[in-house]
Formats: sequence, C-alpha cells, structure tokens
Amino acid sequence: MVNSNELYELPRPTLAKIVNIGGVGVQLKDSKPLTPEFKQIIDRSEGLVVFSFGSVAPSHLMPQTWKTAFLESFAHFSNLSFVLRYEGADLKDRLPKNVYLFKWIPQADLLRHPKTIAFLSHGGYNSLQEVIAAGVPLITIALWGDQPRNAKLAAKLGIAVNLQKSDISTSAVTDALNKVINNRSVQNQKAEAELGDVSYLVHWFIWKSSK
Repeated sequence: MVNSNELYELPRPTLAKIVNIGGVGVQLKDSKPLTPEFKQIIDRSEGLVVFSFGSVAPSHLMPQTWKTAFLESFAHFSNLSFVLRYEGADLKDRLPKNVYLFKWIPQADLLRHPKTIAFLSHGGYNSLQEVIAAGVPLITIALWGDQPRNAKLAAKLGIAVNLQKSDISTSAVTDALNKVINNRSVQNQKAEAELGDVSYLVHWFIWKSSK
C-alpha cells in the first residue's frame, strides 16, 4: 500500500500488487470547528492565507531577508488575514495588523474553511494532499528532500505557484499571491472524490491479511 494516488501522480510503471491509498489520512481528518480566536481572525477579513513550513523546518529559523519579504508582502493585502505557524517571538513588534503568529495551527481545519484562499508551504507531500482535498491553491517554497519534486507536480497539476528559495523577495511573494488570489491563474477544485477512500483501504487490508 502506497501513500499516493494515480489520479494526481506522475505516470510510472507499477504492479497490480501496489495499492494506492493516497489521501486516506487526509479524509480521516474531518473538519472541526475552529476556536473563537481563529474564527474572529477569519470573520474580520475578506479571506484567509495559511502559512506553514511544517514541524521539520521551524519557520523562525528562516533568513531575516525572508521574514522581511513575507511581512512586507502580506502588508500589501490588508483585506486578507495571514495565519502563520511560527515558533519564535522575534517578529511580534513588527507584525502588520493582518498577520497572526501561532506556535501551532489546525492546518487541515483552516484549509477546509470556505474563506481560505491560499496556502503557503514548503511543499511536503501531506500538505499537497491536504490542499487537493480542500481545493485551495498552493504557493510552494521547496526546501529539501521530496519537496522540489512535489512542487513541480503541483505546478504541473495547475494548482500551485512555485517560488525558488534563492529568489525570495517582497516582489516575488507579492506576485505569487496575486496569481493565486487576484488573477486566479492558478485554480484548485475540491477533489475529495479523487483521494483514497477508507473502505478501499479496509478492503485491501482484509484481503491481504487473509492470505
């Protein structure tokens, strides 16, 4: 069983014994009600942008030039709210009014909120599957490992704008946000039906365990 899905993966040779169950973990994460704090942030804006580099790449360790670029760019979109997973305390005195920092965020629940219009991520595979399930356009900044490959896959699917980590600037971030927010040149239709179904996983698990 492979955490992948042939409906959005690149073509590759495989065997009949390989069962694609990609998206099962995402589907099991039923959207939960947001806390009052997150709800107030969303209610006071026209839309929400979620920012997270996951748990492996703490965002507070990013270069200062990146931090400045992100904050300056986010400030240009004063009608939107930006929720960042950010573990540090060094930005508290320089935050634009529409930017909010949290050491942890309910990422899947935020992505499934109807007012969420973009997700800025390092391009991890789980995050890719979450945005496909939620139907949210993606902005990727691939850092290492499988992330560059995932970013290219998302761009090929037409659901992402990719930023190179060597080219992060205020204008680059702003242009990427404009592409997914204003120009709508990047679209991501909700695709829960394309993700692995739990009953499909159970069927194959029972069948294999009986052999």
